[in-house]
Amino acid sequence: MALVYGDVTIVVDERDDLFYTQAALQAHQPGEGRITVQPTPASGSPAALAQDMLYALGKRLAPGPNSPDVWLDSVNAAWLAAAAWGVATGVRHVMVPRAHLLTFRRIDQLLA
Repeated sequence: MALVYGDVTIVVDERDDLFYTQAALQAHQPGEGRITVQPTPASGSPAALAQDMLYALGKRLAPGPNSPDVWLDSVNAAWLAAAAWGVATGVRHVMVPRAHLLTFRRIDQLLA
């Protein structure tokens, strides 16, 4: 099933078909504006998907002064960083395998 939101197309593959998963992984070419973001399994952290997007770009938020994990729940900082790096590196296509397992809130954050 494919859903279209303006310039965004979402392909829902609830059966996790191996062909589509492999195609998404092979399409990961950040230098060409395509990234494949693999969501952290079972993560309840509000900023997890933004962190996953940063990792797909080969980036991460710098450790905080008192804890290396200080940014893990910082939703605004994580999404601002993910959006900034996405724009700076020219990301035009974002693939998220297993997106059907994301909450509606995480999908809204990704679309924003």
